Amino acid sequence: MKKLRLLLTSAVILLAGCGGVKVIDYNDKLVDLTDACFSAEGTVRDALDAENYGVANELLDAALTTCQTSKTKAEAMDAYKNDSSLKEAVVALLDTEIEYLKTFKDYVAYRSLDELTEEQEAAYNALDAELDAIDNRIVAASDNLVTVQEAFAATHGFDLEE
Repeated sequence: MKKLRLLLTSAVILLAGCGGVKVIDYNDKLVDLTDACFSAEGTVRDALDAENYGVANELLDAALTTCQTSKTKAEAMDAYKNDSSLKEAVVALLDTEIEYLKTFKDYVAYRSLDELTEEQEAAYNALDAELDAIDNRIVAASDNLVTVQEAFAATHGFDLEE
């Protein structure tokens, strides 16, 4: 699959220090929602690595559902002390990941074919370019989330540990 976008997952954030348990719980819930989405995508990646395209398609559907559910849950969360910056950054990242998974589903259909016609190859290449562009937006959204989370932690008085 394209560049791994596990910045969030690889930098799983453990929280420590002083501060209200509520803010830590709020942060943890949002981190858990993003982790669930990217973990579901990881299972798709595993199936693709094994060239098991039928399973990958099923897992793509499950990953898309997981990410959409995570997004819905994040959107339903109240702002923390009128600060919705962290929630908005998570929703933006999940939106972009959902877009990626939808596009990737079309891409996988071409990967499962033994040979491509010229039209199929052109469509495949267009999808590949689109996935690269979306992947770049995921990286930017992930970087933004890290920045927002650091500011959120500083504003609400808790420390993030990597």
